[in-house]
This record gives sequence, C-alpha cells and structure tokens, in this order.
Amino acid sequence: MNSYLKSEIDSIAIGRFNGFHLGHRTLFHNLIGNGAILMIERDSKEYILPREHSFRYIDLPIFKYELIDVRELSGEDFVRKIVLDFPNLKRIVVGYDFRFAKNRDSSASDLVNILKIKLNLLNCEVLIVDEVLVEGISVHSAEILKQLRNGEIEIANKLLSRNYTIIGKEIRGQGLGKNALFPTINLDIGLFAKPMAGSYITETEINNKIYKSVTFIGVRSTDDNESIETHLIDTNLNINNFIDEIKIIFYKFIRGREHFNELDSLKKAINGDINIARNFF
Repeated sequence: MNSYLKSEIDSIAIGRFNGFHLGHRTLFHNLIGNGAILMIERDSKEYILPREHSFRYIDLPIFKYELIDVRELSGEDFVRKIVLDFPNLKRIVVGYDFRFAKNRDSSASDLVNILKIKLNLLNCEVLIVDEVLVEGISVHSAEILKQLRNGEIEIANKLLSRNYTIIGKEIRGQGLGKNALFPTINLDIGLFAKPMAGSYITETEINNKIYKSVTFIGVRSTDDNESIETHLIDTNLNINNFIDEIKIIFYKFIRGREHFNELDSLKKAINGDINIARNFF
C-alpha cells in the first residue's frame, strides 16, 4: 500500500516498468523528495516481474494507470490528467524513448512542450534520461525477454542488474523424478517469463533458506505438458505440505532440452548437470 497521498508526491517516474531493470533504476535515481512511480498497466501473457511482486525490489510508492483508461487520450489530456492527479509535482522523469497518448503519437520532448507551453506549468521540470547501455546492448524489457528466451541468463542478469528470479508455488508432479531419477520440486510460476527450455544452475529459496540447485524447464515427453522443476543439490527436504512460495534464482544455462530414449541416459545427463552446478558453487 502506498505510504503517500498523490497530493504529497513531488516527483514521478512514468513507464510500464516490466521487470525493474537497470534502465528503470536509473529513472528512479533521478526522483527527488517524495518520489513515486507511475506505472502504466498493460495486460501481458508474461512478465519479467509480475506487478504483484514489484514490492520485493522497490520501496517507492507505486501508482497505476490502466492502459485501457488512458490510451485514447490526446497528449495534452494525458499530461493534464497527471498534473491534476499529482498537483504538487516538481519533476517528471521519463526515458529517452518514452511514448504516450493515442497511437503513442507523443514523445518525451512533447511532454516538455505540453507542460511548459500549453499548460504553462513552469515550476515542474521534465528530466529525460538517456539510453542505458550494458556492453553495447540497450537495456529494455523486450531485450531482456529475448535474452531469457535464448537461454542467455548471464546477459539478462547484467541488463537487470540482478539475478533473474521467478517465484512460484509447489504443485504435484508425476513422481518420476523421485522414484526413478532425482527428486524435484514442481512449480507453478504464474505469469513469470520462462527462460528457454533446458537445464540451469540456480539457487532455490524455501522458507528463507537458500539451497544450491539445478532447475529444469521444458515440455515433459511423457504427457507434453510444460513443466518447471528444481532439484536441490545434496539436500533432502522432508516437508509434508506443499510449499506456497519458492524462489528460483538463475545463474547460468547448462544445456538445452534433449530427448532421451532410455531412462539411464537421462539420469546420466541430469547427474552431469548436478556436477556442473556443484562445481559452479
């Protein structure tokens, strides 16, 4: 819950903020006084960080506009709505590529013109943050999603300025791993974006305790269902009830999804994954 009223906010950063990556952090660092985030909400099938988990990475007040409520506004009407909702603004922070209003026709420079010329609000400045690059790569949520889909976890982590983390709850699996291979915890991760199918070096956090792990993402050949499951290395948890919250922290891609005709071959490959992860830590 926000700790400030809109009338108390004197600076806002505006954007979609899917993921709270390095570029977003740069915007937040330019807030002043009682700063806040104005998030433009748009439904998506997957998120780097679903909105309900945003409090885990940012302690600023978060206010929201639903995209459906503002997408038909003209540039002037959009800006007018902001200054009416936040009557004591002294600074608005946006990225260099910020677009708004109907058909995304207005740019960051238009925001300046509307504020200063059309609305004559000379006591509110607009700070436009330059492009943020990491090793020559422009930091954007779309770029991070692309790297995740390609299994480039280490690049994605650099762009995020944190390790990519998914949060889910335990669900019932087939029991094959426990009975014939290696015990795993099966997860439902909701709207978190799945990295490319394969094996990953990870850490798994359960009840505030972190375990070294290997996480497997893919489609089960036995029933064609998508799955994400994690194996805790050198650990045998004895928990009777399903776990409501599990964090998977990604470090490194090991190998892509492979098809094995024999169970022994699969077991050998998984054992190799575990040894690679064990050596990594």
